Amino acid sequence: MTHKSLSRGKDKEYRVLIGGNVKVIPRDIFNKQNDIDGVIRIVDMEYSGIDTTKNKYTHFNLEHSGHKVGGIYVLPRIVQPGYYRNEDDKQSPVLSFDNCLVMKCVAVRENVPYSALSPGDFTNAMSFIRSVEDLQKVIVRRYRRILPDVPEDKMLSLGVSITTLEILKDRKFVLKIN
Repeated sequence: MTHKSLSRGKDKEYRVLIGGNVKVIPRDIFNKQNDIDGVIRIVDMEYSGIDTTKNKYTHFNLEHSGHKVGGIYVLPRIVQPGYYRNEDDKQSPVLSFDNCLVMKCVAVRENVPYSALSPGDFTNAMSFIRSVEDLQKVIVRRYRRILPDVPEDKMLSLGVSITTLEILKDRKFVLKIN
């Protein structure tokens, strides 16, 4: 059974927490100034679930991510969630780039049904995601706030995107804003 893809919009800007203030910066300018291909936003309370002693990290998104193999991504913390109802009613989350990780995308699988996941897909995932059931709970928890009008069964019917990233332990992110 196929399901219609959700329109979630694409943030054209980042809302960045700097010294207690929120600054809105166009995404393309931010990415260029910081020599990155994009950001992978991590819920603040989930950040500690990333095992930085490993060389790889597997990140799950709802349905599709748009991540590109070879791309460099920074993983800021979401300190204030955003939401998306439609193009006229949306708010980007507030992000903190303090002490965030830098990673290189080495693989992407989009629109993967939960039934196609294997135990190996969870090897480098966050410490609290070790099974399909764990992942489904996390996806619903993450996206319930972001997509308040989407029922849980619809959310789960969309499957996931799986991004495998190499942790660039020798690269520290230093925020550059002109």
